Amino acid sequence: EVRLAQALEAKEEQERQAQHLKELRQAQTAKLADLRNQIESSREEATTIQARSEEIAQQLAANALASVPSETPNAPASLSSATVETSGFAWPINGAITSGFGARWGGTHSGLDIDCVTGDAIRASRSGLVVSATYDGGYGYHVVIDHGGGFASLYAHASKLYVSGGQSVTQGDAIAACGSTGQSTGDHLHFEIRVNGTPQDPLGYLP
Repeated sequence: EVRLAQALEAKEEQERQAQHLKELRQAQTAKLADLRNQIESSREEATTIQARSEEIAQQLAANALASVPSETPNAPASLSSATVETSGFAWPINGAITSGFGARWGGTHSGLDIDCVTGDAIRASRSGLVVSATYDGGYGYHVVIDHGGGFASLYAHASKLYVSGGQSVTQGDAIAACGSTGQSTGDHLHFEIRVNGTPQDPLGYLP
């Protein structure tokens, strides 16, 4: 009887261990599937944004004006010129950098992601001509400003736009409001500086 009880106990322990291993495998499979979904989503986002990025480069090269609504909301007052440095560009919004320029998720992140709260004013980094103020599935509501001399800046994922294509803006003017539109996982500003249509690291131009 003792041996039988020991055998039954050993069998139950083996079954418990087998069940535990099965649960671990299921959890690992679920995590792997979630990771694959995240990678695929990131690739789709990169593809969508890359396509729009190429369109913007062509648009800047041709200096074509995008078709945008003629009426825009009232914008907050301009930023004090005291924040402007001799670099030519000023920070478009106050906030921590949450993602830098360069390699990311097997692709290239073409600008800076700057933390902000929906409604915060996004300001023109430099004076210029608005060549696009519109919406697409990647950048969401976004503004592109041509500064002349091959320089341009882009402001993406806004919740609303304060400017229209063809409008001249001065450095520090509020051009949009922070948001999380397009392919975005939370409130932030995606900010790019381009030279001859090609994205550059904004940190090389900001004060």
